[in-house]
Amino acid sequence: MEITFDTDATPGCLRIGGEMTVYAARELHGQFLARFDECGEIAIDLSAVAEIDSAGLQLLILAQHYAAAVGKAFGLTAISPAVADLLDLFGLGAFFGYPPVAAPLAAPDSVEVGMDQPA
Repeated sequence: MEITFDTDATPGCLRIGGEMTVYAARELHGQFLARFDECGEIAIDLSAVAEIDSAGLQLLILAQHYAAAVGKAFGLTAISPAVADLLDLFGLGAFFGYPPVAAPLAAPDSVEVGMDQPA
């Protein structure tokens, strides 16, 4: 897992690459909370995340709720296909400001199935 923080950017930008899995959750948790204390607002770039699981998703939800609780702005600036897939799977794209990745399947037109019988 790679974590960088751009302190010159406004909002402060936290870039995460590699894995956002249960194995990295403790380190990421500390980074999220420390960065919120340093910045008035924070943006997270997840475009280099290769793998994310439910622990990574929980951290993103925690960050969103923590930001709201302390009155700080929070947002995702970019997401990788792995993150997009997970947000889509859990239906949380809109929660983080992203539209659903895949459009819901449309119901097929009503088609009557039967055998034509001669009169």
